[in-house]
Amino acid sequence: LFSRAWEIVVRYVAAGLFTGVFWGLYLLSGAILELVGIEILSDFLEIDPVPLVLTGGVLGLGLAVVFELRHLISPKIVLRLLRLLLPPLAVVSIIFALVAPVRGLSDLLGSLSAGATVMAMAIALITLVTVTLDRNDDEAARAKALTLSAKAGAVLALLLAALSLWAITLRVGQYGWTPNRVLAATTGVVLLGYGLFYTAALLRPAWQAAIRRANVVMALATLAIAALWLTPVLNAERLSAHSQLARFEAGKLDAEALDLWRISEDWGKPGQRALTPYRAADHPMHDALADRIAALDAGKLDPYQPAQTVPTLDEVGGLLKTVLAIRPEGRDANALINRLPDYQIRQIQSDCAAFTTPSGAPACVGVVADFHGTPEDELLVVHWNGSALRVTSTHGAYIDGPNEMSTETAGPDVIDAILNGDFDLVPARGLELKVGDVHAAPMHARE
Repeated sequence: LFSRAWEIVVRYVAAGLFTGVFWGLYLLSGAILELVGIEILSDFLEIDPVPLVLTGGVLGLGLAVVFELRHLISPKIVLRLLRLLLPPLAVVSIIFALVAPVRGLSDLLGSLSAGATVMAMAIALITLVTVTLDRNDDEAARAKALTLSAKAGAVLALLLAALSLWAITLRVGQYGWTPNRVLAATTGVVLLGYGLFYTAALLRPAWQAAIRRANVVMALATLAIAALWLTPVLNAERLSAHSQLARFEAGKLDAEALDLWRISEDWGKPGQRALTPYRAADHPMHDALADRIAALDAGKLDPYQPAQTVPTLDEVGGLLKTVLAIRPEGRDANALINRLPDYQIRQIQSDCAAFTTPSGAPACVGVVADFHGTPEDELLVVHWNGSALRVTSTHGAYIDGPNEMSTETAGPDVIDAILNGDFDLVPARGLELKVGDVHAAPMHARE
């Protein structure tokens, strides 16, 4: 029983992972085709049953393959499933490669996000080619569609890696180096290496074995590049800081556009060391940056510093008193406003400032009356928050619509009616505000 239960769990987990990978690659394919103006994949998903049907179909396919390999509780299950994704991914990449030149590569790949999408597709192709060829000829896929897709994927990986590097080069030419661009360029170089090795391997009779050897070489090369990231040779912050400062000296950036905060703070000690020479009075560019450096040292360039302070409760209350219309007219409600809960004062002022009634008035109004049958008046504020009518008083409030107690049964037109005097104060246990079929009162006035 335990063995059978475990087999069932593995089958569903493997099929579920396959389904998740399918959707990831589907969305990636849709994104890369949209770069060339083809939206067929995204439009296809907007047909109501399609996402569910595709999910069910792919999950069923995954379960079928897992059932065929039910005696293999090993990574082979996942690898065999992933092979099935290479042909459709190769087709999508071919379409992109054919249409991209027609659209114009400079416009298409002018942003780093577009380059990242192309790079992600190259990574997917390299991964699936490796999975298809497996560790030796005995384990490799034998189906003609898979071997042809592997050959196509090898060439397409080179093409997409080159395009992604070009996109990064365009971005660096426009805005200089940043750590993210250094990372993207490094990744692009690694992918280009894979693509070159894979394409060269296709020229050999034993091309599958050549690609496997290339994977070993590129794995060692990737480790070496990763090690260089821990040295000054490939320190992304140092390269980026010097790049931005060089652009400033070359006149490509003015002093205001040079992001000294990011150089000095986000890019750590390498950025601070790069900026140090400009602090010296004898540096040729010192005078041009002196004011900006002083502002940096004073913390005025900190992008995380709030642009404005939060107004105090007294300031908010003062604003509310200037915009809150009071009915009946002539009644003084300033002292009553001060008795409202603090958070309600802020909420009412926010609603008054953000929303209006159908007639264009601020979406709030106050009614002063002896709602609870004592000589002391009370303020009832009706305000609209964009989706529902709210009623506030110092003791809480309720609102009734025609059929049920709900703030959803009335709209901002109620505020216009009160402003126009179209309301009554009717006796309950105290008084209720009546506007058409809507009744409102402080909570204790109804108890």
